[in-house]
Amino acid sequence: MGTHLLDCFSYTEKHTAENLGSLLKKTFEEWRIENKVVCIVSDNAANIIAAIRKGGWASRPCFAHSINLLVQDGLKQIENMLNKLKAIVAYFKRSSSALVKLQQTQKQMQLPEVKLKQDIVTRWDSTLDMVQRACQIKDAIISTLALKNPALNTISANEYIILEKLIDILQIFKDVTEEVSEEKGVTISKILLFVRAIYEHIQKYYNNPDLETELKGVVEVFRNNFFKRFSDVEDIAVYAESTVLDPRFKKYGFKEEHKYSDVVLNLRKKLSYVSLKERVEEKYPIETIQPTTSKSILWSTFDSNVSNLIEESNKTAAGIIELDRYLSEPLIARHENPLEWWYSRRHVYPRIYSYVKKVLCITASSVPSERFFSKAGQVITEKRSSLKSGKVSKILFLNANL
Repeated sequence: MGTHLLDCFSYTEKHTAENLGSLLKKTFEEWRIENKVVCIVSDNAANIIAAIRKGGWASRPCFAHSINLLVQDGLKQIENMLNKLKAIVAYFKRSSSALVKLQQTQKQMQLPEVKLKQDIVTRWDSTLDMVQRACQIKDAIISTLALKNPALNTISANEYIILEKLIDILQIFKDVTEEVSEEKGVTISKILLFVRAIYEHIQKYYNNPDLETELKGVVEVFRNNFFKRFSDVEDIAVYAESTVLDPRFKKYGFKEEHKYSDVVLNLRKKLSYVSLKERVEEKYPIETIQPTTSKSILWSTFDSNVSNLIEESNKTAAGIIELDRYLSEPLIARHENPLEWWYSRRHVYPRIYSYVKKVLCITASSVPSERFFSKAGQVITEKRSSLKSGKVSKILFLNANL
């Protein structure tokens, strides 16, 4: 499993829902996958959501983007403190002499020789990187500013303590973001587990009476936003079904057992409608008894009705048997590849395998597709500024898919 690029080109039309919807439809038809689109994962931009809805495609929001919005709202509670740190980083970025002095002080104090990082407005994790770097060399920063720019509004010792604790609070969000944004491997089935881990992490700090007032405000916003965005996550079919059908998790990915039972019940119904394109040979074929009258008008209606009933009953029973047998198997190790496990058992569970391919292929995040924008920036350099959009499109396509 991996991310593949279907197309990448210069688009000069307005980014309206109608235009984007037509563009998606045209691309799917060009690749002859218009009937194979299971789900579209996108950010929360209104125009793309409307385009997907107009096209009649199933969709889910990018999990990493939802985490980004949650964290950004919480960080607004300590905006003044973060702005002071941004100003300090900006000062060292502007002043070469101050930067040299900072580096010399780091060596003298035997501190890590790392560079300060400035955050990016649209990425909360860049704020975490900025705070981590500053806290690593805080003594060198304080000493250098005292010599080079004592008038700058510096961060107090108590504020550094708050920032260090902020790192611990934010770390789980970074870990989750990185894991759901990977390009190879199954990610959709991890969402239930990540949501539970985030909730328990937030609750730990929310119930801590010794937490600093500034951080209490941050954690409270995290908690409120968490319930708004993720409280119903176990009710979302694609998340719940993918967790059940991941041999690493199954029922252990659920917080509420009755939700797991509901998903299994619905899966049994869905598997009864799965039609196998390839006939699966019986291990022990049953000898059939030929009817005495082959063309009897007397029994035609009865035979037709019973035949349909038996066929539907057999399909339903087969789906239930497969699912129950699969659920009774032991879990595989978390680091194992669930797709390889399913492929090795495709003949044992043909109906489930057919359905699994439609569910576990969904990505939890749209980040892999957004990485192509960064790649485009690496292709269109100052020395290659005359490249035409068609040529850039071909370079990116080959780069992504070879």
